[in-house]
Amino acid sequence: MHSGDPQLVLRGELGLTVAIALLAGGKNPANVELMPAAVRCTGLAVAFNLAEGYFRGTTPLISTGLISRTDNPLLPGAWVALAGLITLITAVFFTHETAFRPLEGTH
Repeated sequence: MHSGDPQLVLRGELGLTVAIALLAGGKNPANVELMPAAVRCTGLAVAFNLAEGYFRGTTPLISTGLISRTDNPLLPGAWVALAGLITLITAVFFTHETAFRPLEGTH
């Protein structure tokens, strides 16, 4: 990212974009399945805004702190990778498919 070569910078940005897309791509369908139908809109709105405010609000602070303490500009990528690992563990072990079950609280 600090090489000054535009092609390398673009490749680095694309790599980060893919990592973030993998992290965020399954978030919305998983969140929909976690909420009961009766409170889905309110539950998703509250959960989404609290999580986004907390994690997206603190990530620049944490990234700046990591870089300034270690002089390693790659550590924010590790921060994104850690978030992806937590998401993967949650998706694999704690989320169950609900596509073929009837919605509770509906006709």
